[in-house]
Amino acid sequence: VVQADPTASGRLTFFVRPQPRLQMSMARQHIKFLLASHFLVGAYGYSKGASPEVPRWEQVLEKVQGSNRLVASKVITHMSVYDGKDKFLGSTQTVEAISDWSNHKASRRIVSKNTEGTPGITMKLSLDVENNPGEALDGFGPATFKGYSQLGPSRVLLFEAVGKSGKMLVYVNPETALPLKAEYVFNLSTAFGPTVMNATVLFAVVKGAWVPQSSTIDKVIKHLFWDRHLVIQITYSEWTLKP
Repeated sequence: VVQADPTASGRLTFFVRPQPRLQMSMARQHIKFLLASHFLVGAYGYSKGASPEVPRWEQVLEKVQGSNRLVASKVITHMSVYDGKDKFLGSTQTVEAISDWSNHKASRRIVSKNTEGTPGITMKLSLDVENNPGEALDGFGPATFKGYSQLGPSRVLLFEAVGKSGKMLVYVNPETALPLKAEYVFNLSTAFGPTVMNATVLFAVVKGAWVPQSSTIDKVIKHLFWDRHLVIQITYSEWTLKP
């Protein structure tokens, strides 16, 4: 449930309360956040038809689940806020680090926070991929092979999964069967009514382990005459083994 409460100062506090089974574990769905980049499957220009060397979706999941032994020690979130005419209003950057462990779960604290201008919005975000990277592709059900696509200079495999909460497109390296990029479309109920929020996550192999590298948000929020455009970037680093 997404809620926004105007305060006496005229600022808007925007936060997301996870619904049961909508937690985004990435898509299992530990959503406390949310994101952007509208897309159409037909825009990717893939050619249909699986070939014998295409890995099964189960093989892709097996490849990534081992990463759950890792956790990102450092998370940097940068949010820029624009008005309805895309005039820059301000930005906020926070750096979070692990402060404690409880039942093998990391607690985080903000070690630095910088604000430029007057963003006027406070958001608490968590994709949960910093805590459970191996679950980044869970929650949508089995994915089907849609054909080949282009990701930068590389020819990659494209998988699609559709569930009650939305859908997911995953770009997979055909040689390693590791995902390089995932795009999610989530159907949400908010204080403003039903809405669609999109998430884009890039992955990389760091010190031999497959982990999320960054997420990108580009979202327009409208309520009556109030209109804001948010551009949010989240980076994950300093991966370490869980205790």
